[in-house]
Amino acid sequence: MKIYYSIFISLFFILTNCSKEKEFKQEYIPLSENEAKNLQEELEVLRLDTTIINDSLIAKSDVILSNYPNNMADVSEKIAHVFYRKSNLPLTKFYFEKSATKFLKDSMQLRYAEQLTNIGVLNELMGDYPKAIVNYYEALSIFEQNNFELKSSFVYNNLGIIYQQLKERDKSIKFYKKSLEIAKKINRLDLCASRYNNIASVYEEFDADLDSGLFYYSKALEIVARDSINTSFPVIKANLANIYIQKNELNKANQILDEARHYADSNKVSIGIGTINKFKAELLIKKGDYKLAEDYINQTLSIVQGSNYKQGELENLAILVDCLQKQNKYEKAFLILKKYNKLKNEITGAEQRKEINNLNIRYDVQQKDNKIRLLQLQKEETIQRSRILYFIFGLITLILIIFIYIINLKRKHSDLLVKQMQRDISDYINQLHDFEEEMNEKEISQHDLFLQKIKKFDLTEREEEVLLYISKGYKNTEIAEKMFVSINTTKTHIKNIFIKLDVRNRIEAANKAKV
Repeated sequence: MKIYYSIFISLFFILTNCSKEKEFKQEYIPLSENEAKNLQEELEVLRLDTTIINDSLIAKSDVILSNYPNNMADVSEKIAHVFYRKSNLPLTKFYFEKSATKFLKDSMQLRYAEQLTNIGVLNELMGDYPKAIVNYYEALSIFEQNNFELKSSFVYNNLGIIYQQLKERDKSIKFYKKSLEIAKKINRLDLCASRYNNIASVYEEFDADLDSGLFYYSKALEIVARDSINTSFPVIKANLANIYIQKNELNKANQILDEARHYADSNKVSIGIGTINKFKAELLIKKGDYKLAEDYINQTLSIVQGSNYKQGELENLAILVDCLQKQNKYEKAFLILKKYNKLKNEITGAEQRKEINNLNIRYDVQQKDNKIRLLQLQKEETIQRSRILYFIFGLITLILIIFIYIINLKRKHSDLLVKQMQRDISDYINQLHDFEEEMNEKEISQHDLFLQKIKKFDLTEREEEVLLYISKGYKNTEIAEKMFVSINTTKTHIKNIFIKLDVRNRIEAANKAKV
């Protein structure tokens, strides 16, 4: 019961777009006053249409759409709302999808995300939880990118509801708490109360943790009690009373249920009356007041049968059977039990058909996905093969170009080396010539200086030549060979040189004649 209440609240906020958040929306060309009036009349005709064949309803709806070509996304959304009020979930989803496609095509990401959220709710109500989760996650990524915190909070709450129904306790609490965290941040106390209520229901349902349930229901009640009129007040009060019923604190539970019923009657709040009656009946059964309990259960059954809430009807029938048995009304209990079993089989059959249908849908989608994936793989393989061939061809071409370039480079380098060597040899020969000339010039210059220096000693030409050889360090025999004279003649010249230079040996003579 708590789960379906949570879904109802989610639908109330999402499908009616009750957001105080500033929205960034691209604007379509606005409808003129005349067009808006005509559209309202056409939608009212569609709402009152008793046709039950969907194809016929689609044809009529598409005629309405064709009249507003510049506002197809908005009009599709309005048509979806009409079908939701008619409880035609397939067509509600169909037109939300049309609206989403158009918004996406027009690059209106935020409006597209809103429709994704609506589609997720429809998939959730139709039992296709995997698709709903995908829708919610895609919408959530857009809302978070654009800092739409309020809408993000709703989506996190919806994910919590789904995982609660899938019996995944930890994920459910995680998403409810994430939604609560955002609600606190943006100071939306009404949402905080709803999230506290949902968290409490998880602890109660999965852990039988009555103290945690009591804590969170009390936190929710503390918030809603501040409002003069709050539609969720009776439901949260009833949930809190149920905790006390389970703790066997029946008087306290009874007082809370009476307060909840008084509040609902005084403020004409219809939401939660069935829940209050159901818990009141369970309390009276525990107290042994079976007759009054039977009255409350019958009241609850009339409410849930009117709302077409089969699961709630089943739960209340089970309580009624128990109540009748305790009053020994076996014949009536047997009739109710038959009704209970029939309804249970219907629900089970419907759930099985839904599951089979979902499996078939998932199988078809999987098959299509597999075919698409196979084609993509083949395409990728062909592209990859082509890329490899192009790469190999390019690599070979590059290697050839590099090889030719290296050969040319080596050839040019060899030519440069040869030319460099030729230049180096030429430079070396020129340097030798220059050096030889320089040496000759130096020798001539030194010889002239030598002659000038020894001129004062009045040496003969032959003596000057001998003195030059002495200064260069030549021996007597070497001097005799160079001058083509005998060794004695050489000695005579040396003796004369010593006398004229006034020296005692060859070293003194060389030093005296040194330039």
